[in-house]
Amino acid sequence: MERRMKKVAGIGLSCVLALALLAGCQKAFDASDYVKAVLDLDVKGDAEPIKKYVQDQEGLEEVKAVSAKEWEEMAESWFDGFDLSEESQQEWQGLLSDILKNAKYTVGEAEETEKGYRVKVDVEPISGIFEDLETPVKEGCVSYYNAHKDGVMNGTTPEGEIDDGVCKVFFDVVRDKMEELTYADAQTVTVEIEDKEDMSVSGLEEVGAHLIDLTKLDGLDLWGIWREAAGLDAAGFVKATLDMSTKGDMDAIKAYLEDSDEATQDYYQQYLDGIFSEIHDEAGFSDEVMSRFQEIYKEMLGKTRYTVGEAVETGKDSYTVDVAVEPVAGLFDGLWETMQGEVTAYAQANAEGIANGTVTDMDIYNASIEMLLDSAEKNIDNVYYKEAQTATVGVEEKDGSYELSEEDMEKVYGLMLDTSGLDGAF
Repeated sequence: MERRMKKVAGIGLSCVLALALLAGCQKAFDASDYVKAVLDLDVKGDAEPIKKYVQDQEGLEEVKAVSAKEWEEMAESWFDGFDLSEESQQEWQGLLSDILKNAKYTVGEAEETEKGYRVKVDVEPISGIFEDLETPVKEGCVSYYNAHKDGVMNGTTPEGEIDDGVCKVFFDVVRDKMEELTYADAQTVTVEIEDKEDMSVSGLEEVGAHLIDLTKLDGLDLWGIWREAAGLDAAGFVKATLDMSTKGDMDAIKAYLEDSDEATQDYYQQYLDGIFSEIHDEAGFSDEVMSRFQEIYKEMLGKTRYTVGEAVETGKDSYTVDVAVEPVAGLFDGLWETMQGEVTAYAQANAEGIANGTVTDMDIYNASIEMLLDSAEKNIDNVYYKEAQTATVGVEEKDGSYELSEEDMEKVYGLMLDTSGLDGAF
């Protein structure tokens, strides 16, 4: 699931409170005072000014419930895709409420229209709080990751718990930034009571859009900051994939999996089964040779060395990652000379069977592979490494997860084992 902070246009405000209001029955209705009362309720949670405009206590509770419901929905919408606990949601609602208690707006005199009223509202946007957040949020995410590293990397920490932790880092930073609260230049918004009988106020959304200056918040990728802090960016995914596929190290890759069920599966064995199945079908190894090949191949992969560079953004949700590979060498050194003697010995020992067809071409082929595996097994503890070669891997981010270019990854794998010793062996 993709997680992102919603690009919030502003603070949503209730537009229709008419059901519970004393609809136009007051003899000296003050439209300006009424608009201010609606704003005080919606913005600051202050229900006192609106009391004079409701019929009774039941009406007051109804008005408060409408405002509270819209407020709750607006606050929740900030964190699309995050699986926040009820506790975290309430913490954010409370923090946002504390911020908006500082809201500044001045309601001007009402101008009567044909059916209702027109009122100008001067809003001084709250500024300074949602600015320069990336660095302190990143520092907080690093601290959270260091405190929960084992659970995050081995997949035992539930995603919802991580979501809570990351968002609470954001809450703490915003709470600290409240000390830097200032106000931007006033913006004038016109609202209207379009019908004296209905008393609904239109234009409140525009007021809400100016209550807090959120321009600096656009583009803050909270989940992206977390992934970078935890090494879960595109480069981290490339390394995690290589660690899994070459060394059987599942810890890092589990952090990228979508749920705990997937995290318990043996992706390494699935990966190897896919490779070995393809080799078995194409090469035609006997089951005995195939089994031995699998074990030696895993040992060879475990010797691989590679260094994964930083991700470079090449477009929207597109990256490239350089991987420097030091090819494992020495596995097949001297193979040609060794196999010449062994092939001659095999041919002599099986001359009659080769002549009468009881020793088939496939038998000879499997015997040759056995000789190759003997050499690799003999040399596997004495390997050395050649000069690093670099391959570039393309990475695409889709719906909060990464996809690697199969073609590019094949190039990386193709650099890992130096097979020059095989030249001329077959």
